[in-house]
Amino acid sequence: DDRLYLYLTSGRYLYQYDATDLDNIILKRQIKDNSWDWFGDLEKVNGRLVTMGSKAIKLWNDDLQVIDSYRLVNRDNPYNLVFDYNYNYIYNLTGNSLEIFDRQSRQLVKTIGVKYNQATGNHRLHPDLIDNMIYVVDDEALKKFGLYGGLYETYEHGSGFGYDVVYSTDGQHLYFSNGLAVTKVSKG
Repeated sequence: DDRLYLYLTSGRYLYQYDATDLDNIILKRQIKDNSWDWFGDLEKVNGRLVTMGSKAIKLWNDDLQVIDSYRLVNRDNPYNLVFDYNYNYIYNLTGNSLEIFDRQSRQLVKTIGVKYNQATGNHRLHPDLIDNMIYVVDDEALKKFGLYGGLYETYEHGSGFGYDVVYSTDGQHLYFSNGLAVTKVSKG
């Protein structure tokens, strides 16, 4: 509708602001979650608003109604929950594990061991559906896993910390952060 909206969460509340006129930002809606789900993260996935809460992951429609939910949580850090780009899987970096959750069967289908000294920190993986791989940087290395869990390659970074992996717009490279630097590497 040629409008710019801003979404925020605070505890049990989800807010929608109309920010089309930046000099006059208006609260459009305020939704209170009556299931006592505390929202810890918020993002857009395939055009849908998604909240990661203390009880579930919830998908919202344009009228801010929950249209689907998954009983998958990361109590330490909801930031570590990542949807794949085909929207079939949800990845959860929790403790020293990478959990793969299948949205269609609504089940955890695989758990893979990873190594984090600070397991509660921010960790973001990159699901690469072009190559059918998952890239994770833990405290030892950048690791390349198959979608079903097999370890294919590692690239040791030597810092003792691993945080985020993101893709390059050229589709051939990745960037990862390890507390000392941001490193660009070839996916090959």
